[in-house]
Amino acid sequence: MTSHRWENQPNMFTKIACNMVLKFGTETLLAKGGEARGYLDQRIFDNVAAQIVNAQSMRFSMLKITLVSSGAIQEGRERIEELAIDAAHLDKKGLAAIGARHLLNKWGNAFAVHDREVGQVWVTHANWKNRSEWRNIHQTILQFHNAWIIPIVNENDVVSAREVQSIDQDMSENDRLARMIARRIRADAILFVTNVGGVYESDPYTCPDARMYKMINIATIKKLLHAPFTASSIGSGGMRAKLIEATKCFRAGMRVAIAGMGDNVIYGFANDYEVGTRMGTSTSFY
Repeated sequence: MTSHRWENQPNMFTKIACNMVLKFGTETLLAKGGEARGYLDQRIFDNVAAQIVNAQSMRFSMLKITLVSSGAIQEGRERIEELAIDAAHLDKKGLAAIGARHLLNKWGNAFAVHDREVGQVWVTHANWKNRSEWRNIHQTILQFHNAWIIPIVNENDVVSAREVQSIDQDMSENDRLARMIARRIRADAILFVTNVGGVYESDPYTCPDARMYKMINIATIKKLLHAPFTASSIGSGGMRAKLIEATKCFRAGMRVAIAGMGDNVIYGFANDYEVGTRMGTSTSFY
């Protein structure tokens, strides 16, 4: 769902987000048509950057944004293909190591147009268990926020194989990473961006008439977790992980939504408008 009827929504009691995490999976960053189909699309990165800068400049001058971005493995695979290098010599950790620079460049180029800078934050599972290391990560992200630099967070696949193993098992370590980062920096809102646009009552790939939830509660999510969802064929895999991590974020008191990359979706979510599927205390459909 890429269009939103915001003009009729009251703003009098809107709770504007101040500290927001945005999580992008690989498939959300891929071109959807033409010769570039299936490749990471600079135009999507540009769109995200423009939306963030627009949101921060219009009403949210104090809005802090942290990006958790997948895509390094896919970017590495594309680069190896361009150079005609035999990929048989590289595993996914190697592809991620090659692709990390190019992924960061795409984000950097997108924000450079707006005279903004990005900073890379690589995290491993071991960092999560070390209080001192987590404190350093937190402080670095805060420094970036104070300097109006956009933190780009990703799992360090070369050091930690958890993300690579999770991809092979159709799970998303970066969804979990987004939740961990959000908890650590005390975010008040987190948006999981997905290529399917939101949460459906059944698999929209096999059931075209499936309805998308406008709002979903924890009880309904528990039922859905027992139903099969189509996992991502390229990136960080499936709706299940997003539902699990979204539930944990909601229980921690955050505003949570799972939505597609529609026009002004970042502004809308920050402004407490209806985007994709919002977590709440009740369940309803569009």
